[in-house]
Amino acid sequence: MMMRVPQNSRRKSRTVIVAADEPEPVEEMVRLAELLTEGDQARIIVLTVSLGSVEDEAENVGAIEQVVKRINEQGTPVKTLGVNASSVARGVLDVAREYGSNLILLGLSRDPAQRSGIGSIAENIAATSPCPVVIYRPGPADIRQITVACDVTDLSREALRVGSQLAEHLGRPMQMVTVGEAQSGGATRRYLRRRLEELGLDPNLARTHINDDDPIRGIFKRTDEQTMLVTGYDYAHADEEDWFYNRVAKALLRGADGPVVLVIRERGAAQASPNPSLFTWIKRWLRPTVTPVEQRELLSRADQMSRTSLDYNVLVVIAAILASLGLLSNSNAVIIGAMLVAPLMSPLIAFAAGIAGGRTSIIWQAVLTLVEGFLVAFGVAWMIGMLSPGLLVTTEMAARGNPSLVDLGVALAAGVIAAYAQARKDIPAALAGVAIAAALMPPICTVGIAVAIGDSPLYQGSLLLFLTNISAIMFAATTTFVYLGLRPPPAEAARVRRIGSLISIAMFGLILSLIVGFAVNPLSNARIERELQAAFPHAELVNIELRRSDPLRIIATMRQTTDAPLTGQQVTQARQDIEQQLGRAVTLDIVVQEVLRSE
Repeated sequence: MMMRVPQNSRRKSRTVIVAADEPEPVEEMVRLAELLTEGDQARIIVLTVSLGSVEDEAENVGAIEQVVKRINEQGTPVKTLGVNASSVARGVLDVAREYGSNLILLGLSRDPAQRSGIGSIAENIAATSPCPVVIYRPGPADIRQITVACDVTDLSREALRVGSQLAEHLGRPMQMVTVGEAQSGGATRRYLRRRLEELGLDPNLARTHINDDDPIRGIFKRTDEQTMLVTGYDYAHADEEDWFYNRVAKALLRGADGPVVLVIRERGAAQASPNPSLFTWIKRWLRPTVTPVEQRELLSRADQMSRTSLDYNVLVVIAAILASLGLLSNSNAVIIGAMLVAPLMSPLIAFAAGIAGGRTSIIWQAVLTLVEGFLVAFGVAWMIGMLSPGLLVTTEMAARGNPSLVDLGVALAAGVIAAYAQARKDIPAALAGVAIAAALMPPICTVGIAVAIGDSPLYQGSLLLFLTNISAIMFAATTTFVYLGLRPPPAEAARVRRIGSLISIAMFGLILSLIVGFAVNPLSNARIERELQAAFPHAELVNIELRRSDPLRIIATMRQTTDAPLTGQQVTQARQDIEQQLGRAVTLDIVVQEVLRSE
């Protein structure tokens, strides 16, 4: 069956994604895309998605490109695009989002032996598409009439619109079939009469109401291989949506003798705008919603990440040893190695996914695993501290004992990218950078060493940094998962939302209190830097290090020319000024780097 497209005037520009995995239906799907754009100047993109085996798919892709070349020679501008993705659904959704697609057209096999219903790929695309989706299954013969099967939903209106377009452009008669129980038939007809008038169609359009316990059986009685069946539904509840996919859609696509057009509008949109605004396009582009299959995979990985194991504890011990030795030797490279080995990010991301996905078992298991990892790492660091007498607080240790607003910002950013990388399997390389940025193991080891040497201010500051990091990471990761569309099951949504809201409010309150605390903290580096720069206006402040002790010890590195050396009197005056500002005793050490300037 081949559809002919009339030469209508070209008006608005729209983008249509035609997803193809074999060359046979490509030309017919392109013609259907032209019909559905109502003569608009459509940008039609024939998309092929590769899952990695490029050699195996090269023959198919080449055949599709030949079909597209032939279509272009016939005067229809069509572009081909090939992408690599972790799944076909993800590849189609990403292209639709990035190209601002107005419509996604999916094709199924016309061969009865290969009909398997709507399929998981089409179902996942339809469930999270940023634009309307049309699923098309060709038929074996020419089209004699268009039959639109409707229910009283907004999507029935979409099906009527698509059916009327096809009937007009193909020059075929259109009839309407309504489904439902006998007592709802009158209401259905009155509703559809209003919808026909709104669409500019004849309100007395030929229609038949099916009063049958099995509406699918009733529809099949009124169609044959020359009847194009157009239908579409959009139910608000998940159980009704499952009923449509698993019962109605599969039955129609498997059993109908003629071609089938299934119209599915994106979820949550009252009416899909054929030409979305710039704001709508940007919002779609910035929100790559995860599909139902990706949600299940994500929660399955979260369940695994939330559980403790021998491997988890071995990695914690090794990371703690590396971090402790790196802190004691003041070696930044060794500390980075410990960050890469440490598995503590896993239970944090699992916790966030558990909250967003409504899995309380994952939440509590992740908490227990995180606490276990903390205690193991703390114990290893404490033992190393006890076995190393005469320890001095190194620069790396001191840096962990003085958390700031910058540390909170880094943790929030790490939580966002960690969650995004877990939800988007195409970018796992980012996880190494997340492990370094999160810096969970060094603060724990600093706490253990500080407890071993009896440095109370140091372990308090390091513990505050660790709590800051995990709170910010969990809050940011949870927010990211929710933004990406991870949701609890509908049956548990209300209860889970209450639990998730309480936890989120608690984390948000903690983060807000930390922000306020860091902002007004008199011991912040920024405040002390201002005092030092005011005290030494002709010197350049290179570095500042705070040692939380009693009295507070400040070690500042200053760069100064030899013709204007710093004096002990200036240092004493600076110390007194800082003591007055902070309201506590201070020890000020100035390390001077002399600069010799050429004549």
